[in-house]
Amino acid sequence: MDYYFWEREKLYLEDKWKKPQTAAKGDIDYFLQRFPYRTNHYQDKNLNLLAVELFRQHPDKVDIETFAQKLECSLEEAEKILKAETTEVFFPVVYTDGKTRLVKATVIPLEGKEIITLDREIFEREDLKEALQTVRDITGRGFFITFGRTDFRGKSFSLAVYAALKYGKKAQSYAYTGVLLKNGQIEPVEGLEEKLKAAREAGMPLIFPDSSSLKRVEDLERFFSGFSVPVSALFDGEKTEKFEGIFPLKGKYLEK
Repeated sequence: MDYYFWEREKLYLEDKWKKPQTAAKGDIDYFLQRFPYRTNHYQDKNLNLLAVELFRQHPDKVDIETFAQKLECSLEEAEKILKAETTEVFFPVVYTDGKTRLVKATVIPLEGKEIITLDREIFEREDLKEALQTVRDITGRGFFITFGRTDFRGKSFSLAVYAALKYGKKAQSYAYTGVLLKNGQIEPVEGLEEKLKAAREAGMPLIFPDSSSLKRVEDLERFFSGFSVPVSALFDGEKTEKFEGIFPLKGKYLEK
């Protein structure tokens, strides 16, 4: 499959996704037969995510048995993925071209312990696979997940996925960066200045591990207990390197 195939497929999908009222049963069947798409270097968007979002706009037009077969899951899980409420969370990624982008993860909790994703190449990359399994082990539940784009590396997305499963829609108020360890600790990340800037430009506060007050997943509770802390908004342009002095995330400050 070449560049022109991906471009045509993306334009067709985007057109039906943006104008769902024009999507007929034949359109849904067309995309259902072709997905899951294999991500390649031509893509700047994940066609699997667009397809799932389109299917969720027309659940009654989707052949549920084919959908379950494509997902390699039960009919019950397939039905939930089509109709259950989703949580969308963002995490910043620093790319090799020097740009930092916010990437979306769409998450749906499931009843069992299985991780279901259409982005199969993720399970071919040990770092991403291990990060998803760590989130499952800490939360004790399986989930469906797909990403807005899959051309990222590392485990710093795992804090965002944990927040989505733990706090649901509340988690959508923030962007996240942090590596979850199996003992529940949150490991610091590289490129924090760039990530803070990207989150600020997108208008989203960024939650990140702090050496004194945000070290474990339990410490996230403070952000979801009735008040919001505009983390990245407190940083001013070139002064982001002084973030620890400006906003050390001390408990007394948060209480105040």
